[in-house]
Amino acid sequence: MTLSISKEQGTFYQPEKYPIIEGEQSPLALCTCWSDTETLIKMHPEIKMHISITGTLYSQEGISILLRNLLLNPSIQYVFVWRKSPLSNTEMGRKAWQALFQLWKEGITEEHIVTGTTISIHKEIDLTCIRELIEKVKLIDIDKQDISELISAIKQHQFSFQEENERKKYSFPEPIRDTSKELPSEEVGFLARENSLFLTWLRVVDFILSYGKIKKTEYGSRQKELQHITWVIEEHEQPFFPKLPRNIEEIIGLDAKALENYSACFLSPEKKEGVAYTYGERLRDYHNIDQIAKMIEKLKKNATTRRAIAITFDPEKDYESSSPPCLNHVQVMVDTKVNLFATFRSHDIFKAGISNTFGLLALQDYIAKALSLEKGVLSITSHSAHIYEEEWKDAKDLVMCQLRERISTRFKEHRDLDPRGIVKIQVLNNAIQATLLSYEGEELFTFVGKTCRELIMKFAKLHLLSRADHYCDITIELMKAEIALNMHIPYQQDKPLETPLFSIK
Repeated sequence: MTLSISKEQGTFYQPEKYPIIEGEQSPLALCTCWSDTETLIKMHPEIKMHISITGTLYSQEGISILLRNLLLNPSIQYVFVWRKSPLSNTEMGRKAWQALFQLWKEGITEEHIVTGTTISIHKEIDLTCIRELIEKVKLIDIDKQDISELISAIKQHQFSFQEENERKKYSFPEPIRDTSKELPSEEVGFLARENSLFLTWLRVVDFILSYGKIKKTEYGSRQKELQHITWVIEEHEQPFFPKLPRNIEEIIGLDAKALENYSACFLSPEKKEGVAYTYGERLRDYHNIDQIAKMIEKLKKNATTRRAIAITFDPEKDYESSSPPCLNHVQVMVDTKVNLFATFRSHDIFKAGISNTFGLLALQDYIAKALSLEKGVLSITSHSAHIYEEEWKDAKDLVMCQLRERISTRFKEHRDLDPRGIVKIQVLNNAIQATLLSYEGEELFTFVGKTCRELIMKFAKLHLLSRADHYCDITIELMKAEIALNMHIPYQQDKPLETPLFSIK
């Protein structure tokens, strides 16, 4: 192998965050896919004798990091992409290296998108520099070879520094993240569950701001939309709302008189002049049928019925209507209490979510009184839960003030009740015992082990708890129990663990 480099090495992009391993000066770089470079070098130290810099590629974001490092190191003219790791050939692992080869093959658009994909490259990196880099640096795909075979292949080939391909050194400003862009998520199917109407609604708003996709509406405006979120409200008393700025209260419809009037309209069959429809009209006079009365009648005859339903969408009218009803389906089921389930095809969460909920609560209360039963849970499924662009800032400010800046760092069982029960943790007979108990004290599941990991993973894989903060709390307690077990010191759940060196609260 011929080497003729006298260039300075050692400049890398955020090396503490994105580790790079330096070797002997050469025009060669090694990009591993989902293989830990430190472990690899320990197993094959001869890599450093032939490869100038070694780094790994995990994600599509990593392509921008790779480009930055190559632009900072103009002596590199060949990049071996080694993807022998099993993880590099999973669905997630393939995305990054496939996009990397696509960039070298098809190039990049003026919008900093890898041609033929939706993958973006840091907009701060100059397009001319990227295109010159693609032209002058050769990407070499190493697919099925072992690392020893790769090293042999490098030794057998002549990789000399080509003066005509010499590049200049470039660095670029840090990327500025687009905070309006949605975070990675499951995309469809979310759950918000709290013990108050306001908190549940606020969780839905936060989900939309965080995970909702920016899309155009049928009216041409923009929205952030989340598809299929179910929000469960367990507040049985008069809903409580904090004092909010007057302009916010007006936008979200938090006005006592207006909510009272809206709730009344929800139960009345009368159609107001100048409106396409009211929910009360559709529920109480749907083709001359009072659906609410029919639901109550069915439930009185048989409390276990699954046929107490009402619909509002009328295909004859609504497929051609410019204002079809957003609420489409209501169902009532009785399980000692009256539970109501509602489905919205389209749901303006920020401006209409609270008033819609008040109307449904009024309907639920009306039916519960007619059946002489208590009101239970209200569950709303919003298939298109959205917030319009003009409300994004107000929604974000409200979420920051009322939710994100008020996060409690302690799990309190009397406040943060997990409906699936409580977990009792003990150190007994040289092992950790974790028992899931019902609130009546019945033992539901018991796991015994030596480590926090094996116990909490059993709880998690079996979905035995319902709250993320409960999982966090139990994990902390199990870790304390493991430390106590290994150090032979007393452990008591929810009490500080006192060790000779430190205290864990």
